[in-house]
Amino acid sequence: GGLTSRELMAVADLIGAYDRIGLINVTDLCPLVDINGATTKLMACFLLRIAAVAAHARGSRVDPSLRRSDLQNG
Repeated sequence: GGLTSRELMAVADLIGAYDRIGLINVTDLCPLVDINGATTKLMACFLLRIAAVAAHARGSRVDPSLRRSDLQNG
């Protein structure tokens, strides 16, 4: 069965908060058998989540000029 996407994002939060990340290797991803690219997209989200959590933990912020204007809250 493996991890659910929610469990995987929780793992990403833990990894991103760790201050000594040296390398991340994704090995169990085979795009040829990935139905609709779901696993590939999840891995991309997983890696981006790690990067975002790591940046946030170190006090970094996204430059407002890089944010998409069509995703404004409220």
